Amino acid sequence: MDAPGRIYTAVSLSGTDASAAIDCTRYQLVGIYTPGTITSTAITFQASWDNSTFTTVMEVGGASAYTATISTSDFVPLKVEVFCGAQYVKLVPGSSEASARTIVCVLRPVS
Repeated sequence: MDAPGRIYTAVSLSGTDASAAIDCTRYQLVGIYTPGTITSTAITFQASWDNSTFTTVMEVGGASAYTATISTSDFVPLKVEVFCGAQYVKLVPGSSEASARTIVCVLRPVS
């Protein structure tokens, strides 16, 4: 039985490295909360079906990488159709972070 409502998971961004993978099995990534200390102005995403081979998440239609514009202390809703079917997701900062930044990811159950 799915958990009601939403779940939250935190990932860390440091330097220009991608975050650890978020397991979206039975869930869908729908938004992120940024900290007041983040310096990047954008985040892109990587997805995988096996938690081993990650590829860039593209806009619907495949013309360019899906990019979320971010700022400090924001809630950023994400396009649901972009993450439909992504079992594992990583966040990639648009620029180098001087130290680790914690991003809270919002997931909703998928039935």
